[in-house]
Amino acid sequence: MTRILLVDDHPIFRVGIKSLINDLENYSIVAEAANGHAALKIIEKETIDLLITDIHMPELNGIELTKMIRTKYPHIKVIVLTMDSGPNIIQTVAEIDAHALITKTNNLAKLRELLDNVINNESTFQLSISSTKTEETNSLSEKLSNITKREKEILAFIATGMTDKQIALLIHLSPYTVITHRKNLLSKLGLNNKMELTRCAIENNIGH
Repeated sequence: MTRILLVDDHPIFRVGIKSLINDLENYSIVAEAANGHAALKIIEKETIDLLITDIHMPELNGIELTKMIRTKYPHIKVIVLTMDSGPNIIQTVAEIDAHALITKTNNLAKLRELLDNVINNESTFQLSISSTKTEETNSLSEKLSNITKREKEILAFIATGMTDKQIALLIHLSPYTVITHRKNLLSKLGLNNKMELTRCAIENNIGH
């Protein structure tokens, strides 16, 4: 069983990724962290075979974390999981000796393929970028221009992991009204759930 440490500062993403990976045979997320410092403390105490880390995190980002892991714990494989698939990011991740980079827009099959390649000691740098990312981003940007100011505000709160009741209390609306706004957001943006709403908000810099 490959023991995985998942590092991402967005709890909703961690829940979604953990659910996907733990359903795969031979892989188990045994620990989670919200930043690089917390991850290092876990590695000191736990047996970790594979680190999956986001890039943009507070306190210690994924790039610096990867550098430290590859120097101090060279036996640990590292996969960088990110929303940014630009050429500069790809080059940076390759140069810091990470084993792979995968974008968060990939599907489960691609993730499983990448995990298998890395764990089976593929010597080359593994790269898995969703071919539809550009089209998805452009489409979402157009759809975001059609949401109301209130919907944008609620989208930002959703991205922080707040529940409908918490949002309602904060902005003095009924929970039913917040739920209605959330359903309208899903419809207008062509998304399916809160996790996708969160990804949309982060990718488009919508936040408080």
